[in-house]
Amino acid sequence: MTRVLVVEDNADLAFALTTALESEGFAVTVASTGPDGVARARDAGVQLIILDLMLPGFDGFRAIRTIRDEGI
Repeated sequence: MTRVLVVEDNADLAFALTTALESEGFAVTVASTGPDGVARARDAGVQLIILDLMLPGFDGFRAIRTIRDEGI
């Protein structure tokens, strides 16, 4: 099963994305801040990340830079 990480601070949008992806057979993990998104990317073994750019903690650009630098 393909694992997807949704990093989105808008709860309604995160819920809609999660519902749509799960209905298509994806396993979805959700994070609502930049640091939480990076932590979940480390632990969840995800194949795809849907990443908001404007996040609390630090922005999506810093999150993806950290994820890439760590080879995730």
